[in-house]
Formats: sequence, C-alpha cells, structure tokens
Amino acid sequence: MKTGFDFSSNTKLLDKYLRISESFDMIKRVVVTGGRMSAMYMVDGFVKDAVMEKILEFVMSADVDKTQKLKTAEDYAREFIPYVEVSFTDEIDEISTAILSGTIAYIIDGYQKVILIDAR
Repeated sequence: MKTGFDFSSNTKLLDKYLRISESFDMIKRVVVTGGRMSAMYMVDGFVKDAVMEKILEFVMSADVDKTQKLKTAEDYAREFIPYVEVSFTDEIDEISTAILSGTIAYIIDGYQKVILIDAR
C-alpha cells in the first residue's frame, strides 16, 4: 500500500496501521510547517528530546513562500531537515518498519513521499 498527496488520508492510514489510538508508546506530533499540515510519527523513547527539539525548530520556522515553491519531499528535506540520514518512501510497510526501528516518519501535506529521519 502506498501513501498519496493528501495529508488527511495519509495520517488516517498510518494511524490505523500503527494503532496510534491504542498504543501509548507511539507518538504522533502534528505541526504546521510553512503553512502546510504535517505529522511526525515515532516510538516514545527511541528519539532523543534534544534531537526532536532541533528538528521541530527547523520545520516550525519554515517560511510559507519558500515551502510553497518546493514540489517534493526531497526538496523540502534539503531545505529544512538538518540531519544527514534522510530517506524517502511512499510504501506503508517501509514506513511502519522504519518507525518501529526508531526512525522518525514525517508526513507533509501535498507530498506523496514520507520523509524518514534516522536520528537515533
């Protein structure tokens, strides 16, 4: 199964797949970045607080005009994700495996691919 361009559909799919409402170990953090809705998924305790703060600092300060010009998740990551180990996928199985392995999955409205940030 693949993700699409619609934020609501993607988050509903991932919420169901990861059982977000049933597990207290799964974290979903919804933020607005550059005027776009976005959500980060991670396992509680797998991501260091300082790392998460740094990522949130960058994405929450994203300029609306600049983000509107970025057409893909890859473009967005080059501008606003301050980590080297970043990959992209639209395969739900790969996304869930990455999250359960300690990676942050970052979904942004309007981008088909999910940004996977390995910040362990």
